[in-house]
Amino acid sequence: MSNTIHLIFKAEDSDLHGWKASLPHRTLNKTVNEILLAESKGEIAAIPFEFSSIENRKPLSCVIRVTDEKVARVVSTLPKGAVMESVKKIIRKHIRKNKEMPPNEVGIPAELLATKIEGLKEVLIKNANFYAGEHDKNRRLKAVYGKAVDTVFNNILDCYRCDDEEKGDSALQNLEIEKLVDIEFLLIFDEIFKLLQFGIPDEEFENIISLKKEKEKTI
Repeated sequence: MSNTIHLIFKAEDSDLHGWKASLPHRTLNKTVNEILLAESKGEIAAIPFEFSSIENRKPLSCVIRVTDEKVARVVSTLPKGAVMESVKKIIRKHIRKNKEMPPNEVGIPAELLATKIEGLKEVLIKNANFYAGEHDKNRRLKAVYGKAVDTVFNNILDCYRCDDEEKGDSALQNLEIEKLVDIEFLLIFDEIFKLLQFGIPDEEFENIISLKKEKEKTI
């Protein structure tokens, strides 16, 4: 059984040129082996597939080292004299199937999430006690609880908009729960100018003031 596959991405293989260029450095051999191993099992390999076609490229020649006996068996069943084109066809199939599959769900670590929720509870209680003597306290607290919880959980989800769980975990770890909640309390309890301590951009601050004035006109 063959231990290598000779691949040539020709000028007309602009899609494969672009796909290869999108792979992490020096992972073509590993990725092609993963594709062929999945093919041997009747499965679809989960592979990087974001790419743009690259036109007018010179032919690119590369040798793929077969790293698994099952992959070697797949290669041995391909038509003689058409191994290269058959492998390119299989690669295109797996790219197409990956594009058709829904994106992988990104999990939020339970322990880290629980820590952030506990922090949310603590800062809500702290602020509720601070504003204990305010006029119309109960109505305002009810309003701020809803807005603060929505804001915090939307920010948690924003941490995981990409598929990189490590970056998501880091963003969640650094999420400033207390700041987010403090801002909502200041808005509900009409302490607008204290927002300046959080370094809110001038344009955003002006927009808050305008919205507050419009709201006051309707009361």
